[in-house]
Amino acid sequence: METKTLETLTQKIHRRFPEVAGIKPKVRKQPLPKSSPAAKDKGSEDNYLLTFNTVVQGPGGQKIPRWVRVVATPQGKIVKVSTSK
Repeated sequence: METKTLETLTQKIHRRFPEVAGIKPKVRKQPLPKSSPAAKDKGSEDNYLLTFNTVVQGPGGQKIPRWVRVVATPQGKIVKVSTSK
């Protein structure tokens, strides 16, 4: 994934999830699902998985790990976002 595309995606996620602002994601290639029409095309590229990890303060001061996972295309289009608390 290009650096500029990665920076743009990271800024979008930081705006949507301010608790991960300032955190750089771990980036990994993610193969396309076999059932996807794009997977049957030999020239198609794999998607990327961006993972943001932080710890936030919960009610009463307890620490809660927070994960934000983003699946994006090489062109920078967000396919899926999921979070955990």
